[in-house]
Amino acid sequence: MTIPVTTSLVPTPSVDPHAKQVPYLSFAAVVGRNSTFHLLTSEQLDEIGGIEYRALNSLLWIIGSVSFLSSLAEIHAQGFTFTVPHRGSGFGVCYHRTLYGYG
Repeated sequence: MTIPVTTSLVPTPSVDPHAKQVPYLSFAAVVGRNSTFHLLTSEQLDEIGGIEYRALNSLLWIIGSVSFLSSLAEIHAQGFTFTVPHRGSGFGVCYHRTLYGYG
């Protein structure tokens, strides 16, 4: 089995069995190795750049949200871990026993 050198991207179903249907493009494009687009006009390049910009912007928000929410979860877990042992005996009593040896 050999891998074709180029792939055709089409916005609508095609009779070509090797063409890949992609709904986010409004034109047919030929993609070569390393995702290099061939024979595009400046308007088509702008459209592809807009799609890439929206994808990167979405990725930025997803990664930023996950990072922020995991930080909040970690802070909440640490606060719960540090305060639970002191509930029930009085917060200051525990430290008084530790520092002065009685209590």
